[in-house]
Amino acid sequence: MQRILTPRIDAYAAAAILIYTHLWADLEEVCLRLMAPTDGSAAPIEHRMTIIRLEVLILLDACDSARWRSMLGGHERAALNATLKSVLETLDVPTMLVNPEILGATQNQLFDAVMSLSGADATPPTKSLVPSHLLVETLAYA
Repeated sequence: MQRILTPRIDAYAAAAILIYTHLWADLEEVCLRLMAPTDGSAAPIEHRMTIIRLEVLILLDACDSARWRSMLGGHERAALNATLKSVLETLDVPTMLVNPEILGATQNQLFDAVMSLSGADATPPTKSLVPSHLLVETLAYA
């Protein structure tokens, strides 16, 4: 039997990748809604964008919490904080001006952050390689 080797990802990287992936998927959903034929109502998109911005704000707030400071090193918190602030700044436009280009630019920021955590030449794992599922659950759902 041939053994397939995959890169080991530490708990912080795995948790951050889950967070970025969740945000990326939320943005993809909005992008698909923007490109779909509609009745002209922007309410569902406005609602979804508000939720996404709120999620990012909550994550930024959590970065400064005592709990996350105890679990993450200064460099890890700074990197997560910088990525989330960059995402929030890119999305800081009126909902009526949100378009696939803005959403794509935001998704690219998240993709770049994932690549920096996993290594540019790393093959994405097909299953979780997280050594500490508790840290991932705490960071992803705190």
